[in-house]
Amino acid sequence: MVMATLPRKSLFVTTTYWVISRNSMAKLTSLVNTTRGVNVTSKLRSFIPFINSKEKKQWELTNSNFHHNIAAFRCVGLQKFETMNVLKRIWRSTLGKKYIMALSGLALVVFVIGHMVGNLQFFLGPEPLNRYAHFLQSNVELLWPVRIVLLSLAVLHVVSAISLWRENRAARPVDYEHEHPPYGADWASRMMLVGGLSVGCFLVYHLLHYTLKVEAINFSAGNFRTDVFKDSAGHPDVYAMMVAGFSQPLACLFYFAGVGFLCIHLSHGIAAMFQSLGFVNQVYRPIIEKGAKIVAVALCVGYLAIPSAVLLGCGREYLAKKQGQQSTSIALKENRK
Repeated sequence: MVMATLPRKSLFVTTTYWVISRNSMAKLTSLVNTTRGVNVTSKLRSFIPFINSKEKKQWELTNSNFHHNIAAFRCVGLQKFETMNVLKRIWRSTLGKKYIMALSGLALVVFVIGHMVGNLQFFLGPEPLNRYAHFLQSNVELLWPVRIVLLSLAVLHVVSAISLWRENRAARPVDYEHEHPPYGADWASRMMLVGGLSVGCFLVYHLLHYTLKVEAINFSAGNFRTDVFKDSAGHPDVYAMMVAGFSQPLACLFYFAGVGFLCIHLSHGIAAMFQSLGFVNQVYRPIIEKGAKIVAVALCVGYLAIPSAVLLGCGREYLAKKQGQQSTSIALKENRK
């Protein structure tokens, strides 16, 4: 009832405080009694304030180690309990899962924008793009933590979205009798779950294509692990890989479809993210919704510019030159034998 009277902007702070504080002391008693490996005696239980204040005072007078014991108890038991209690309450609440989905989505949107900006160095030529790729791949201490964090965020985003969808379906197992879409729901909002899962499938293909370099899905683009796709220093020639990969029309079709699903997902997801975090009102709603669509269109144009340029012939001469050098090198080695 208190939360209903608060302004929207303070809803996140109020909910977080409620999650941490509500019933935490009452549940602490149950934790102390059920924790394995801890001998909970009547004297140990008596210094907890809500158990027995009279026994607590008497026990303090007869035990010199009281302050040491209570400090150790609070540091080990209370902190662990409070942390787990907060996480459980956040996940079990519908509002908490919406915050998780919104914040993880925000981080993923930032990554998608940064990834596009890095890839657009393709139009600067082979050297800038390969230098950028080598910088990322050579910093292993930075690369793998970022990958793990991104994977964790993606899993949290997907699991929370599916959980919220299931709760929504359970709340109304029977559809409305009329066939009209819900008020305020456009096509993109009704396709969020399907579009998100399609983006996930496209992401798997993208990782197999350029990160793991699986030859079976290259559509005759060649083996990206050969010397043709390495520079003079032996580092991966990402520019040549992109030209060879996007020279295959079927591979481009997968990328057009995947990026299309991604941008449709973001056109509604970005606005929904701000709404879940409490930043949407009657004044800012039109601005945020238009801004979300503009960002989605910009990402679509930026990501599809590279395969479109390759299909139109960009970079073909560079790849042909490298393939010619590789053929010449192989011929010289055979003549020496």
